[in-house]
Amino acid sequence: MLFTISTQLEDKLVEQLLIDGPCTPKQLCAVLGAFRGSMTPRAVYKAITTLLQSGVLVKGGKGVQVDEEWRKRALQALTPPTGVPLLQQGENIHLSFRSFAHVDAYWKTVVANIQHSVGTYPVFFYNPHDFWVYVSARSASEQAYYVRFASTHQHGYFVIGGETPLDRVFKRQYQSEYLQIALRNIQAMRATDHITVLKEYVITVRIPHPVAQQIEQVYQEHEGEASVVPAIEHLYEQCKKIRVTIEHNVAKARRLRKVLVRDFAIPEAVRAQHDLY
Repeated sequence: MLFTISTQLEDKLVEQLLIDGPCTPKQLCAVLGAFRGSMTPRAVYKAITTLLQSGVLVKGGKGVQVDEEWRKRALQALTPPTGVPLLQQGENIHLSFRSFAHVDAYWKTVVANIQHSVGTYPVFFYNPHDFWVYVSARSASEQAYYVRFASTHQHGYFVIGGETPLDRVFKRQYQSEYLQIALRNIQAMRATDHITVLKEYVITVRIPHPVAQQIEQVYQEHEGEASVVPAIEHLYEQCKKIRVTIEHNVAKARRLRKVLVRDFAIPEAVRAQHDLY
């Protein structure tokens, strides 16, 4: 299957053609010869034939390229029509998960959909500690998400509730012109709650209180990534129920932004463009 976690030769072919444009089979053989060790020309030709027959590629002269109609269909199929959960003002939904990795994957999908709908509206976060970056199954995704703020010029404002060495490392590593990070414990916030505010939506990921206490202990006892990752992985195995709440609540979102914005100097252009509070 194209573009799954388990990369196949067909994935590499399409990826290369999207980067380089039309190529001959011989050129593709040369580029992909090192894929998975010894990739034979016969295997490359066979994959090209399969993609041609499936309508993913189209042949033109001696070369092949990605079929533009297939690319548009794929893009349209993967782009949400509205970008947001179908919630009216005042409505909410609750879901339960059994692993950090599944929660993070679902959270990113929901956030991406809402961001697609609200455009450049700034994102506000509160985490007691951002331990998600140390969940090995999701670490690369987490890092890419934070780096993307700068590359897309999306403004984000992130308050971390701790001031441990690990919290300071997180701030140094991920803060940028567009993703601002502050370290401040907010007494009114629950130690179990990881909150995202996106315009009129509030997403709360609530972990069990005993697990939140253990995460706090991990952050007090560890200073480096090498030691904290195994500790978080141990908690990953113990966490059996994580609750996610998605709310469409204009008043609550505005109230949370007022609390979180205190640590940041919001650019005048951003305040003028968006009704934040």
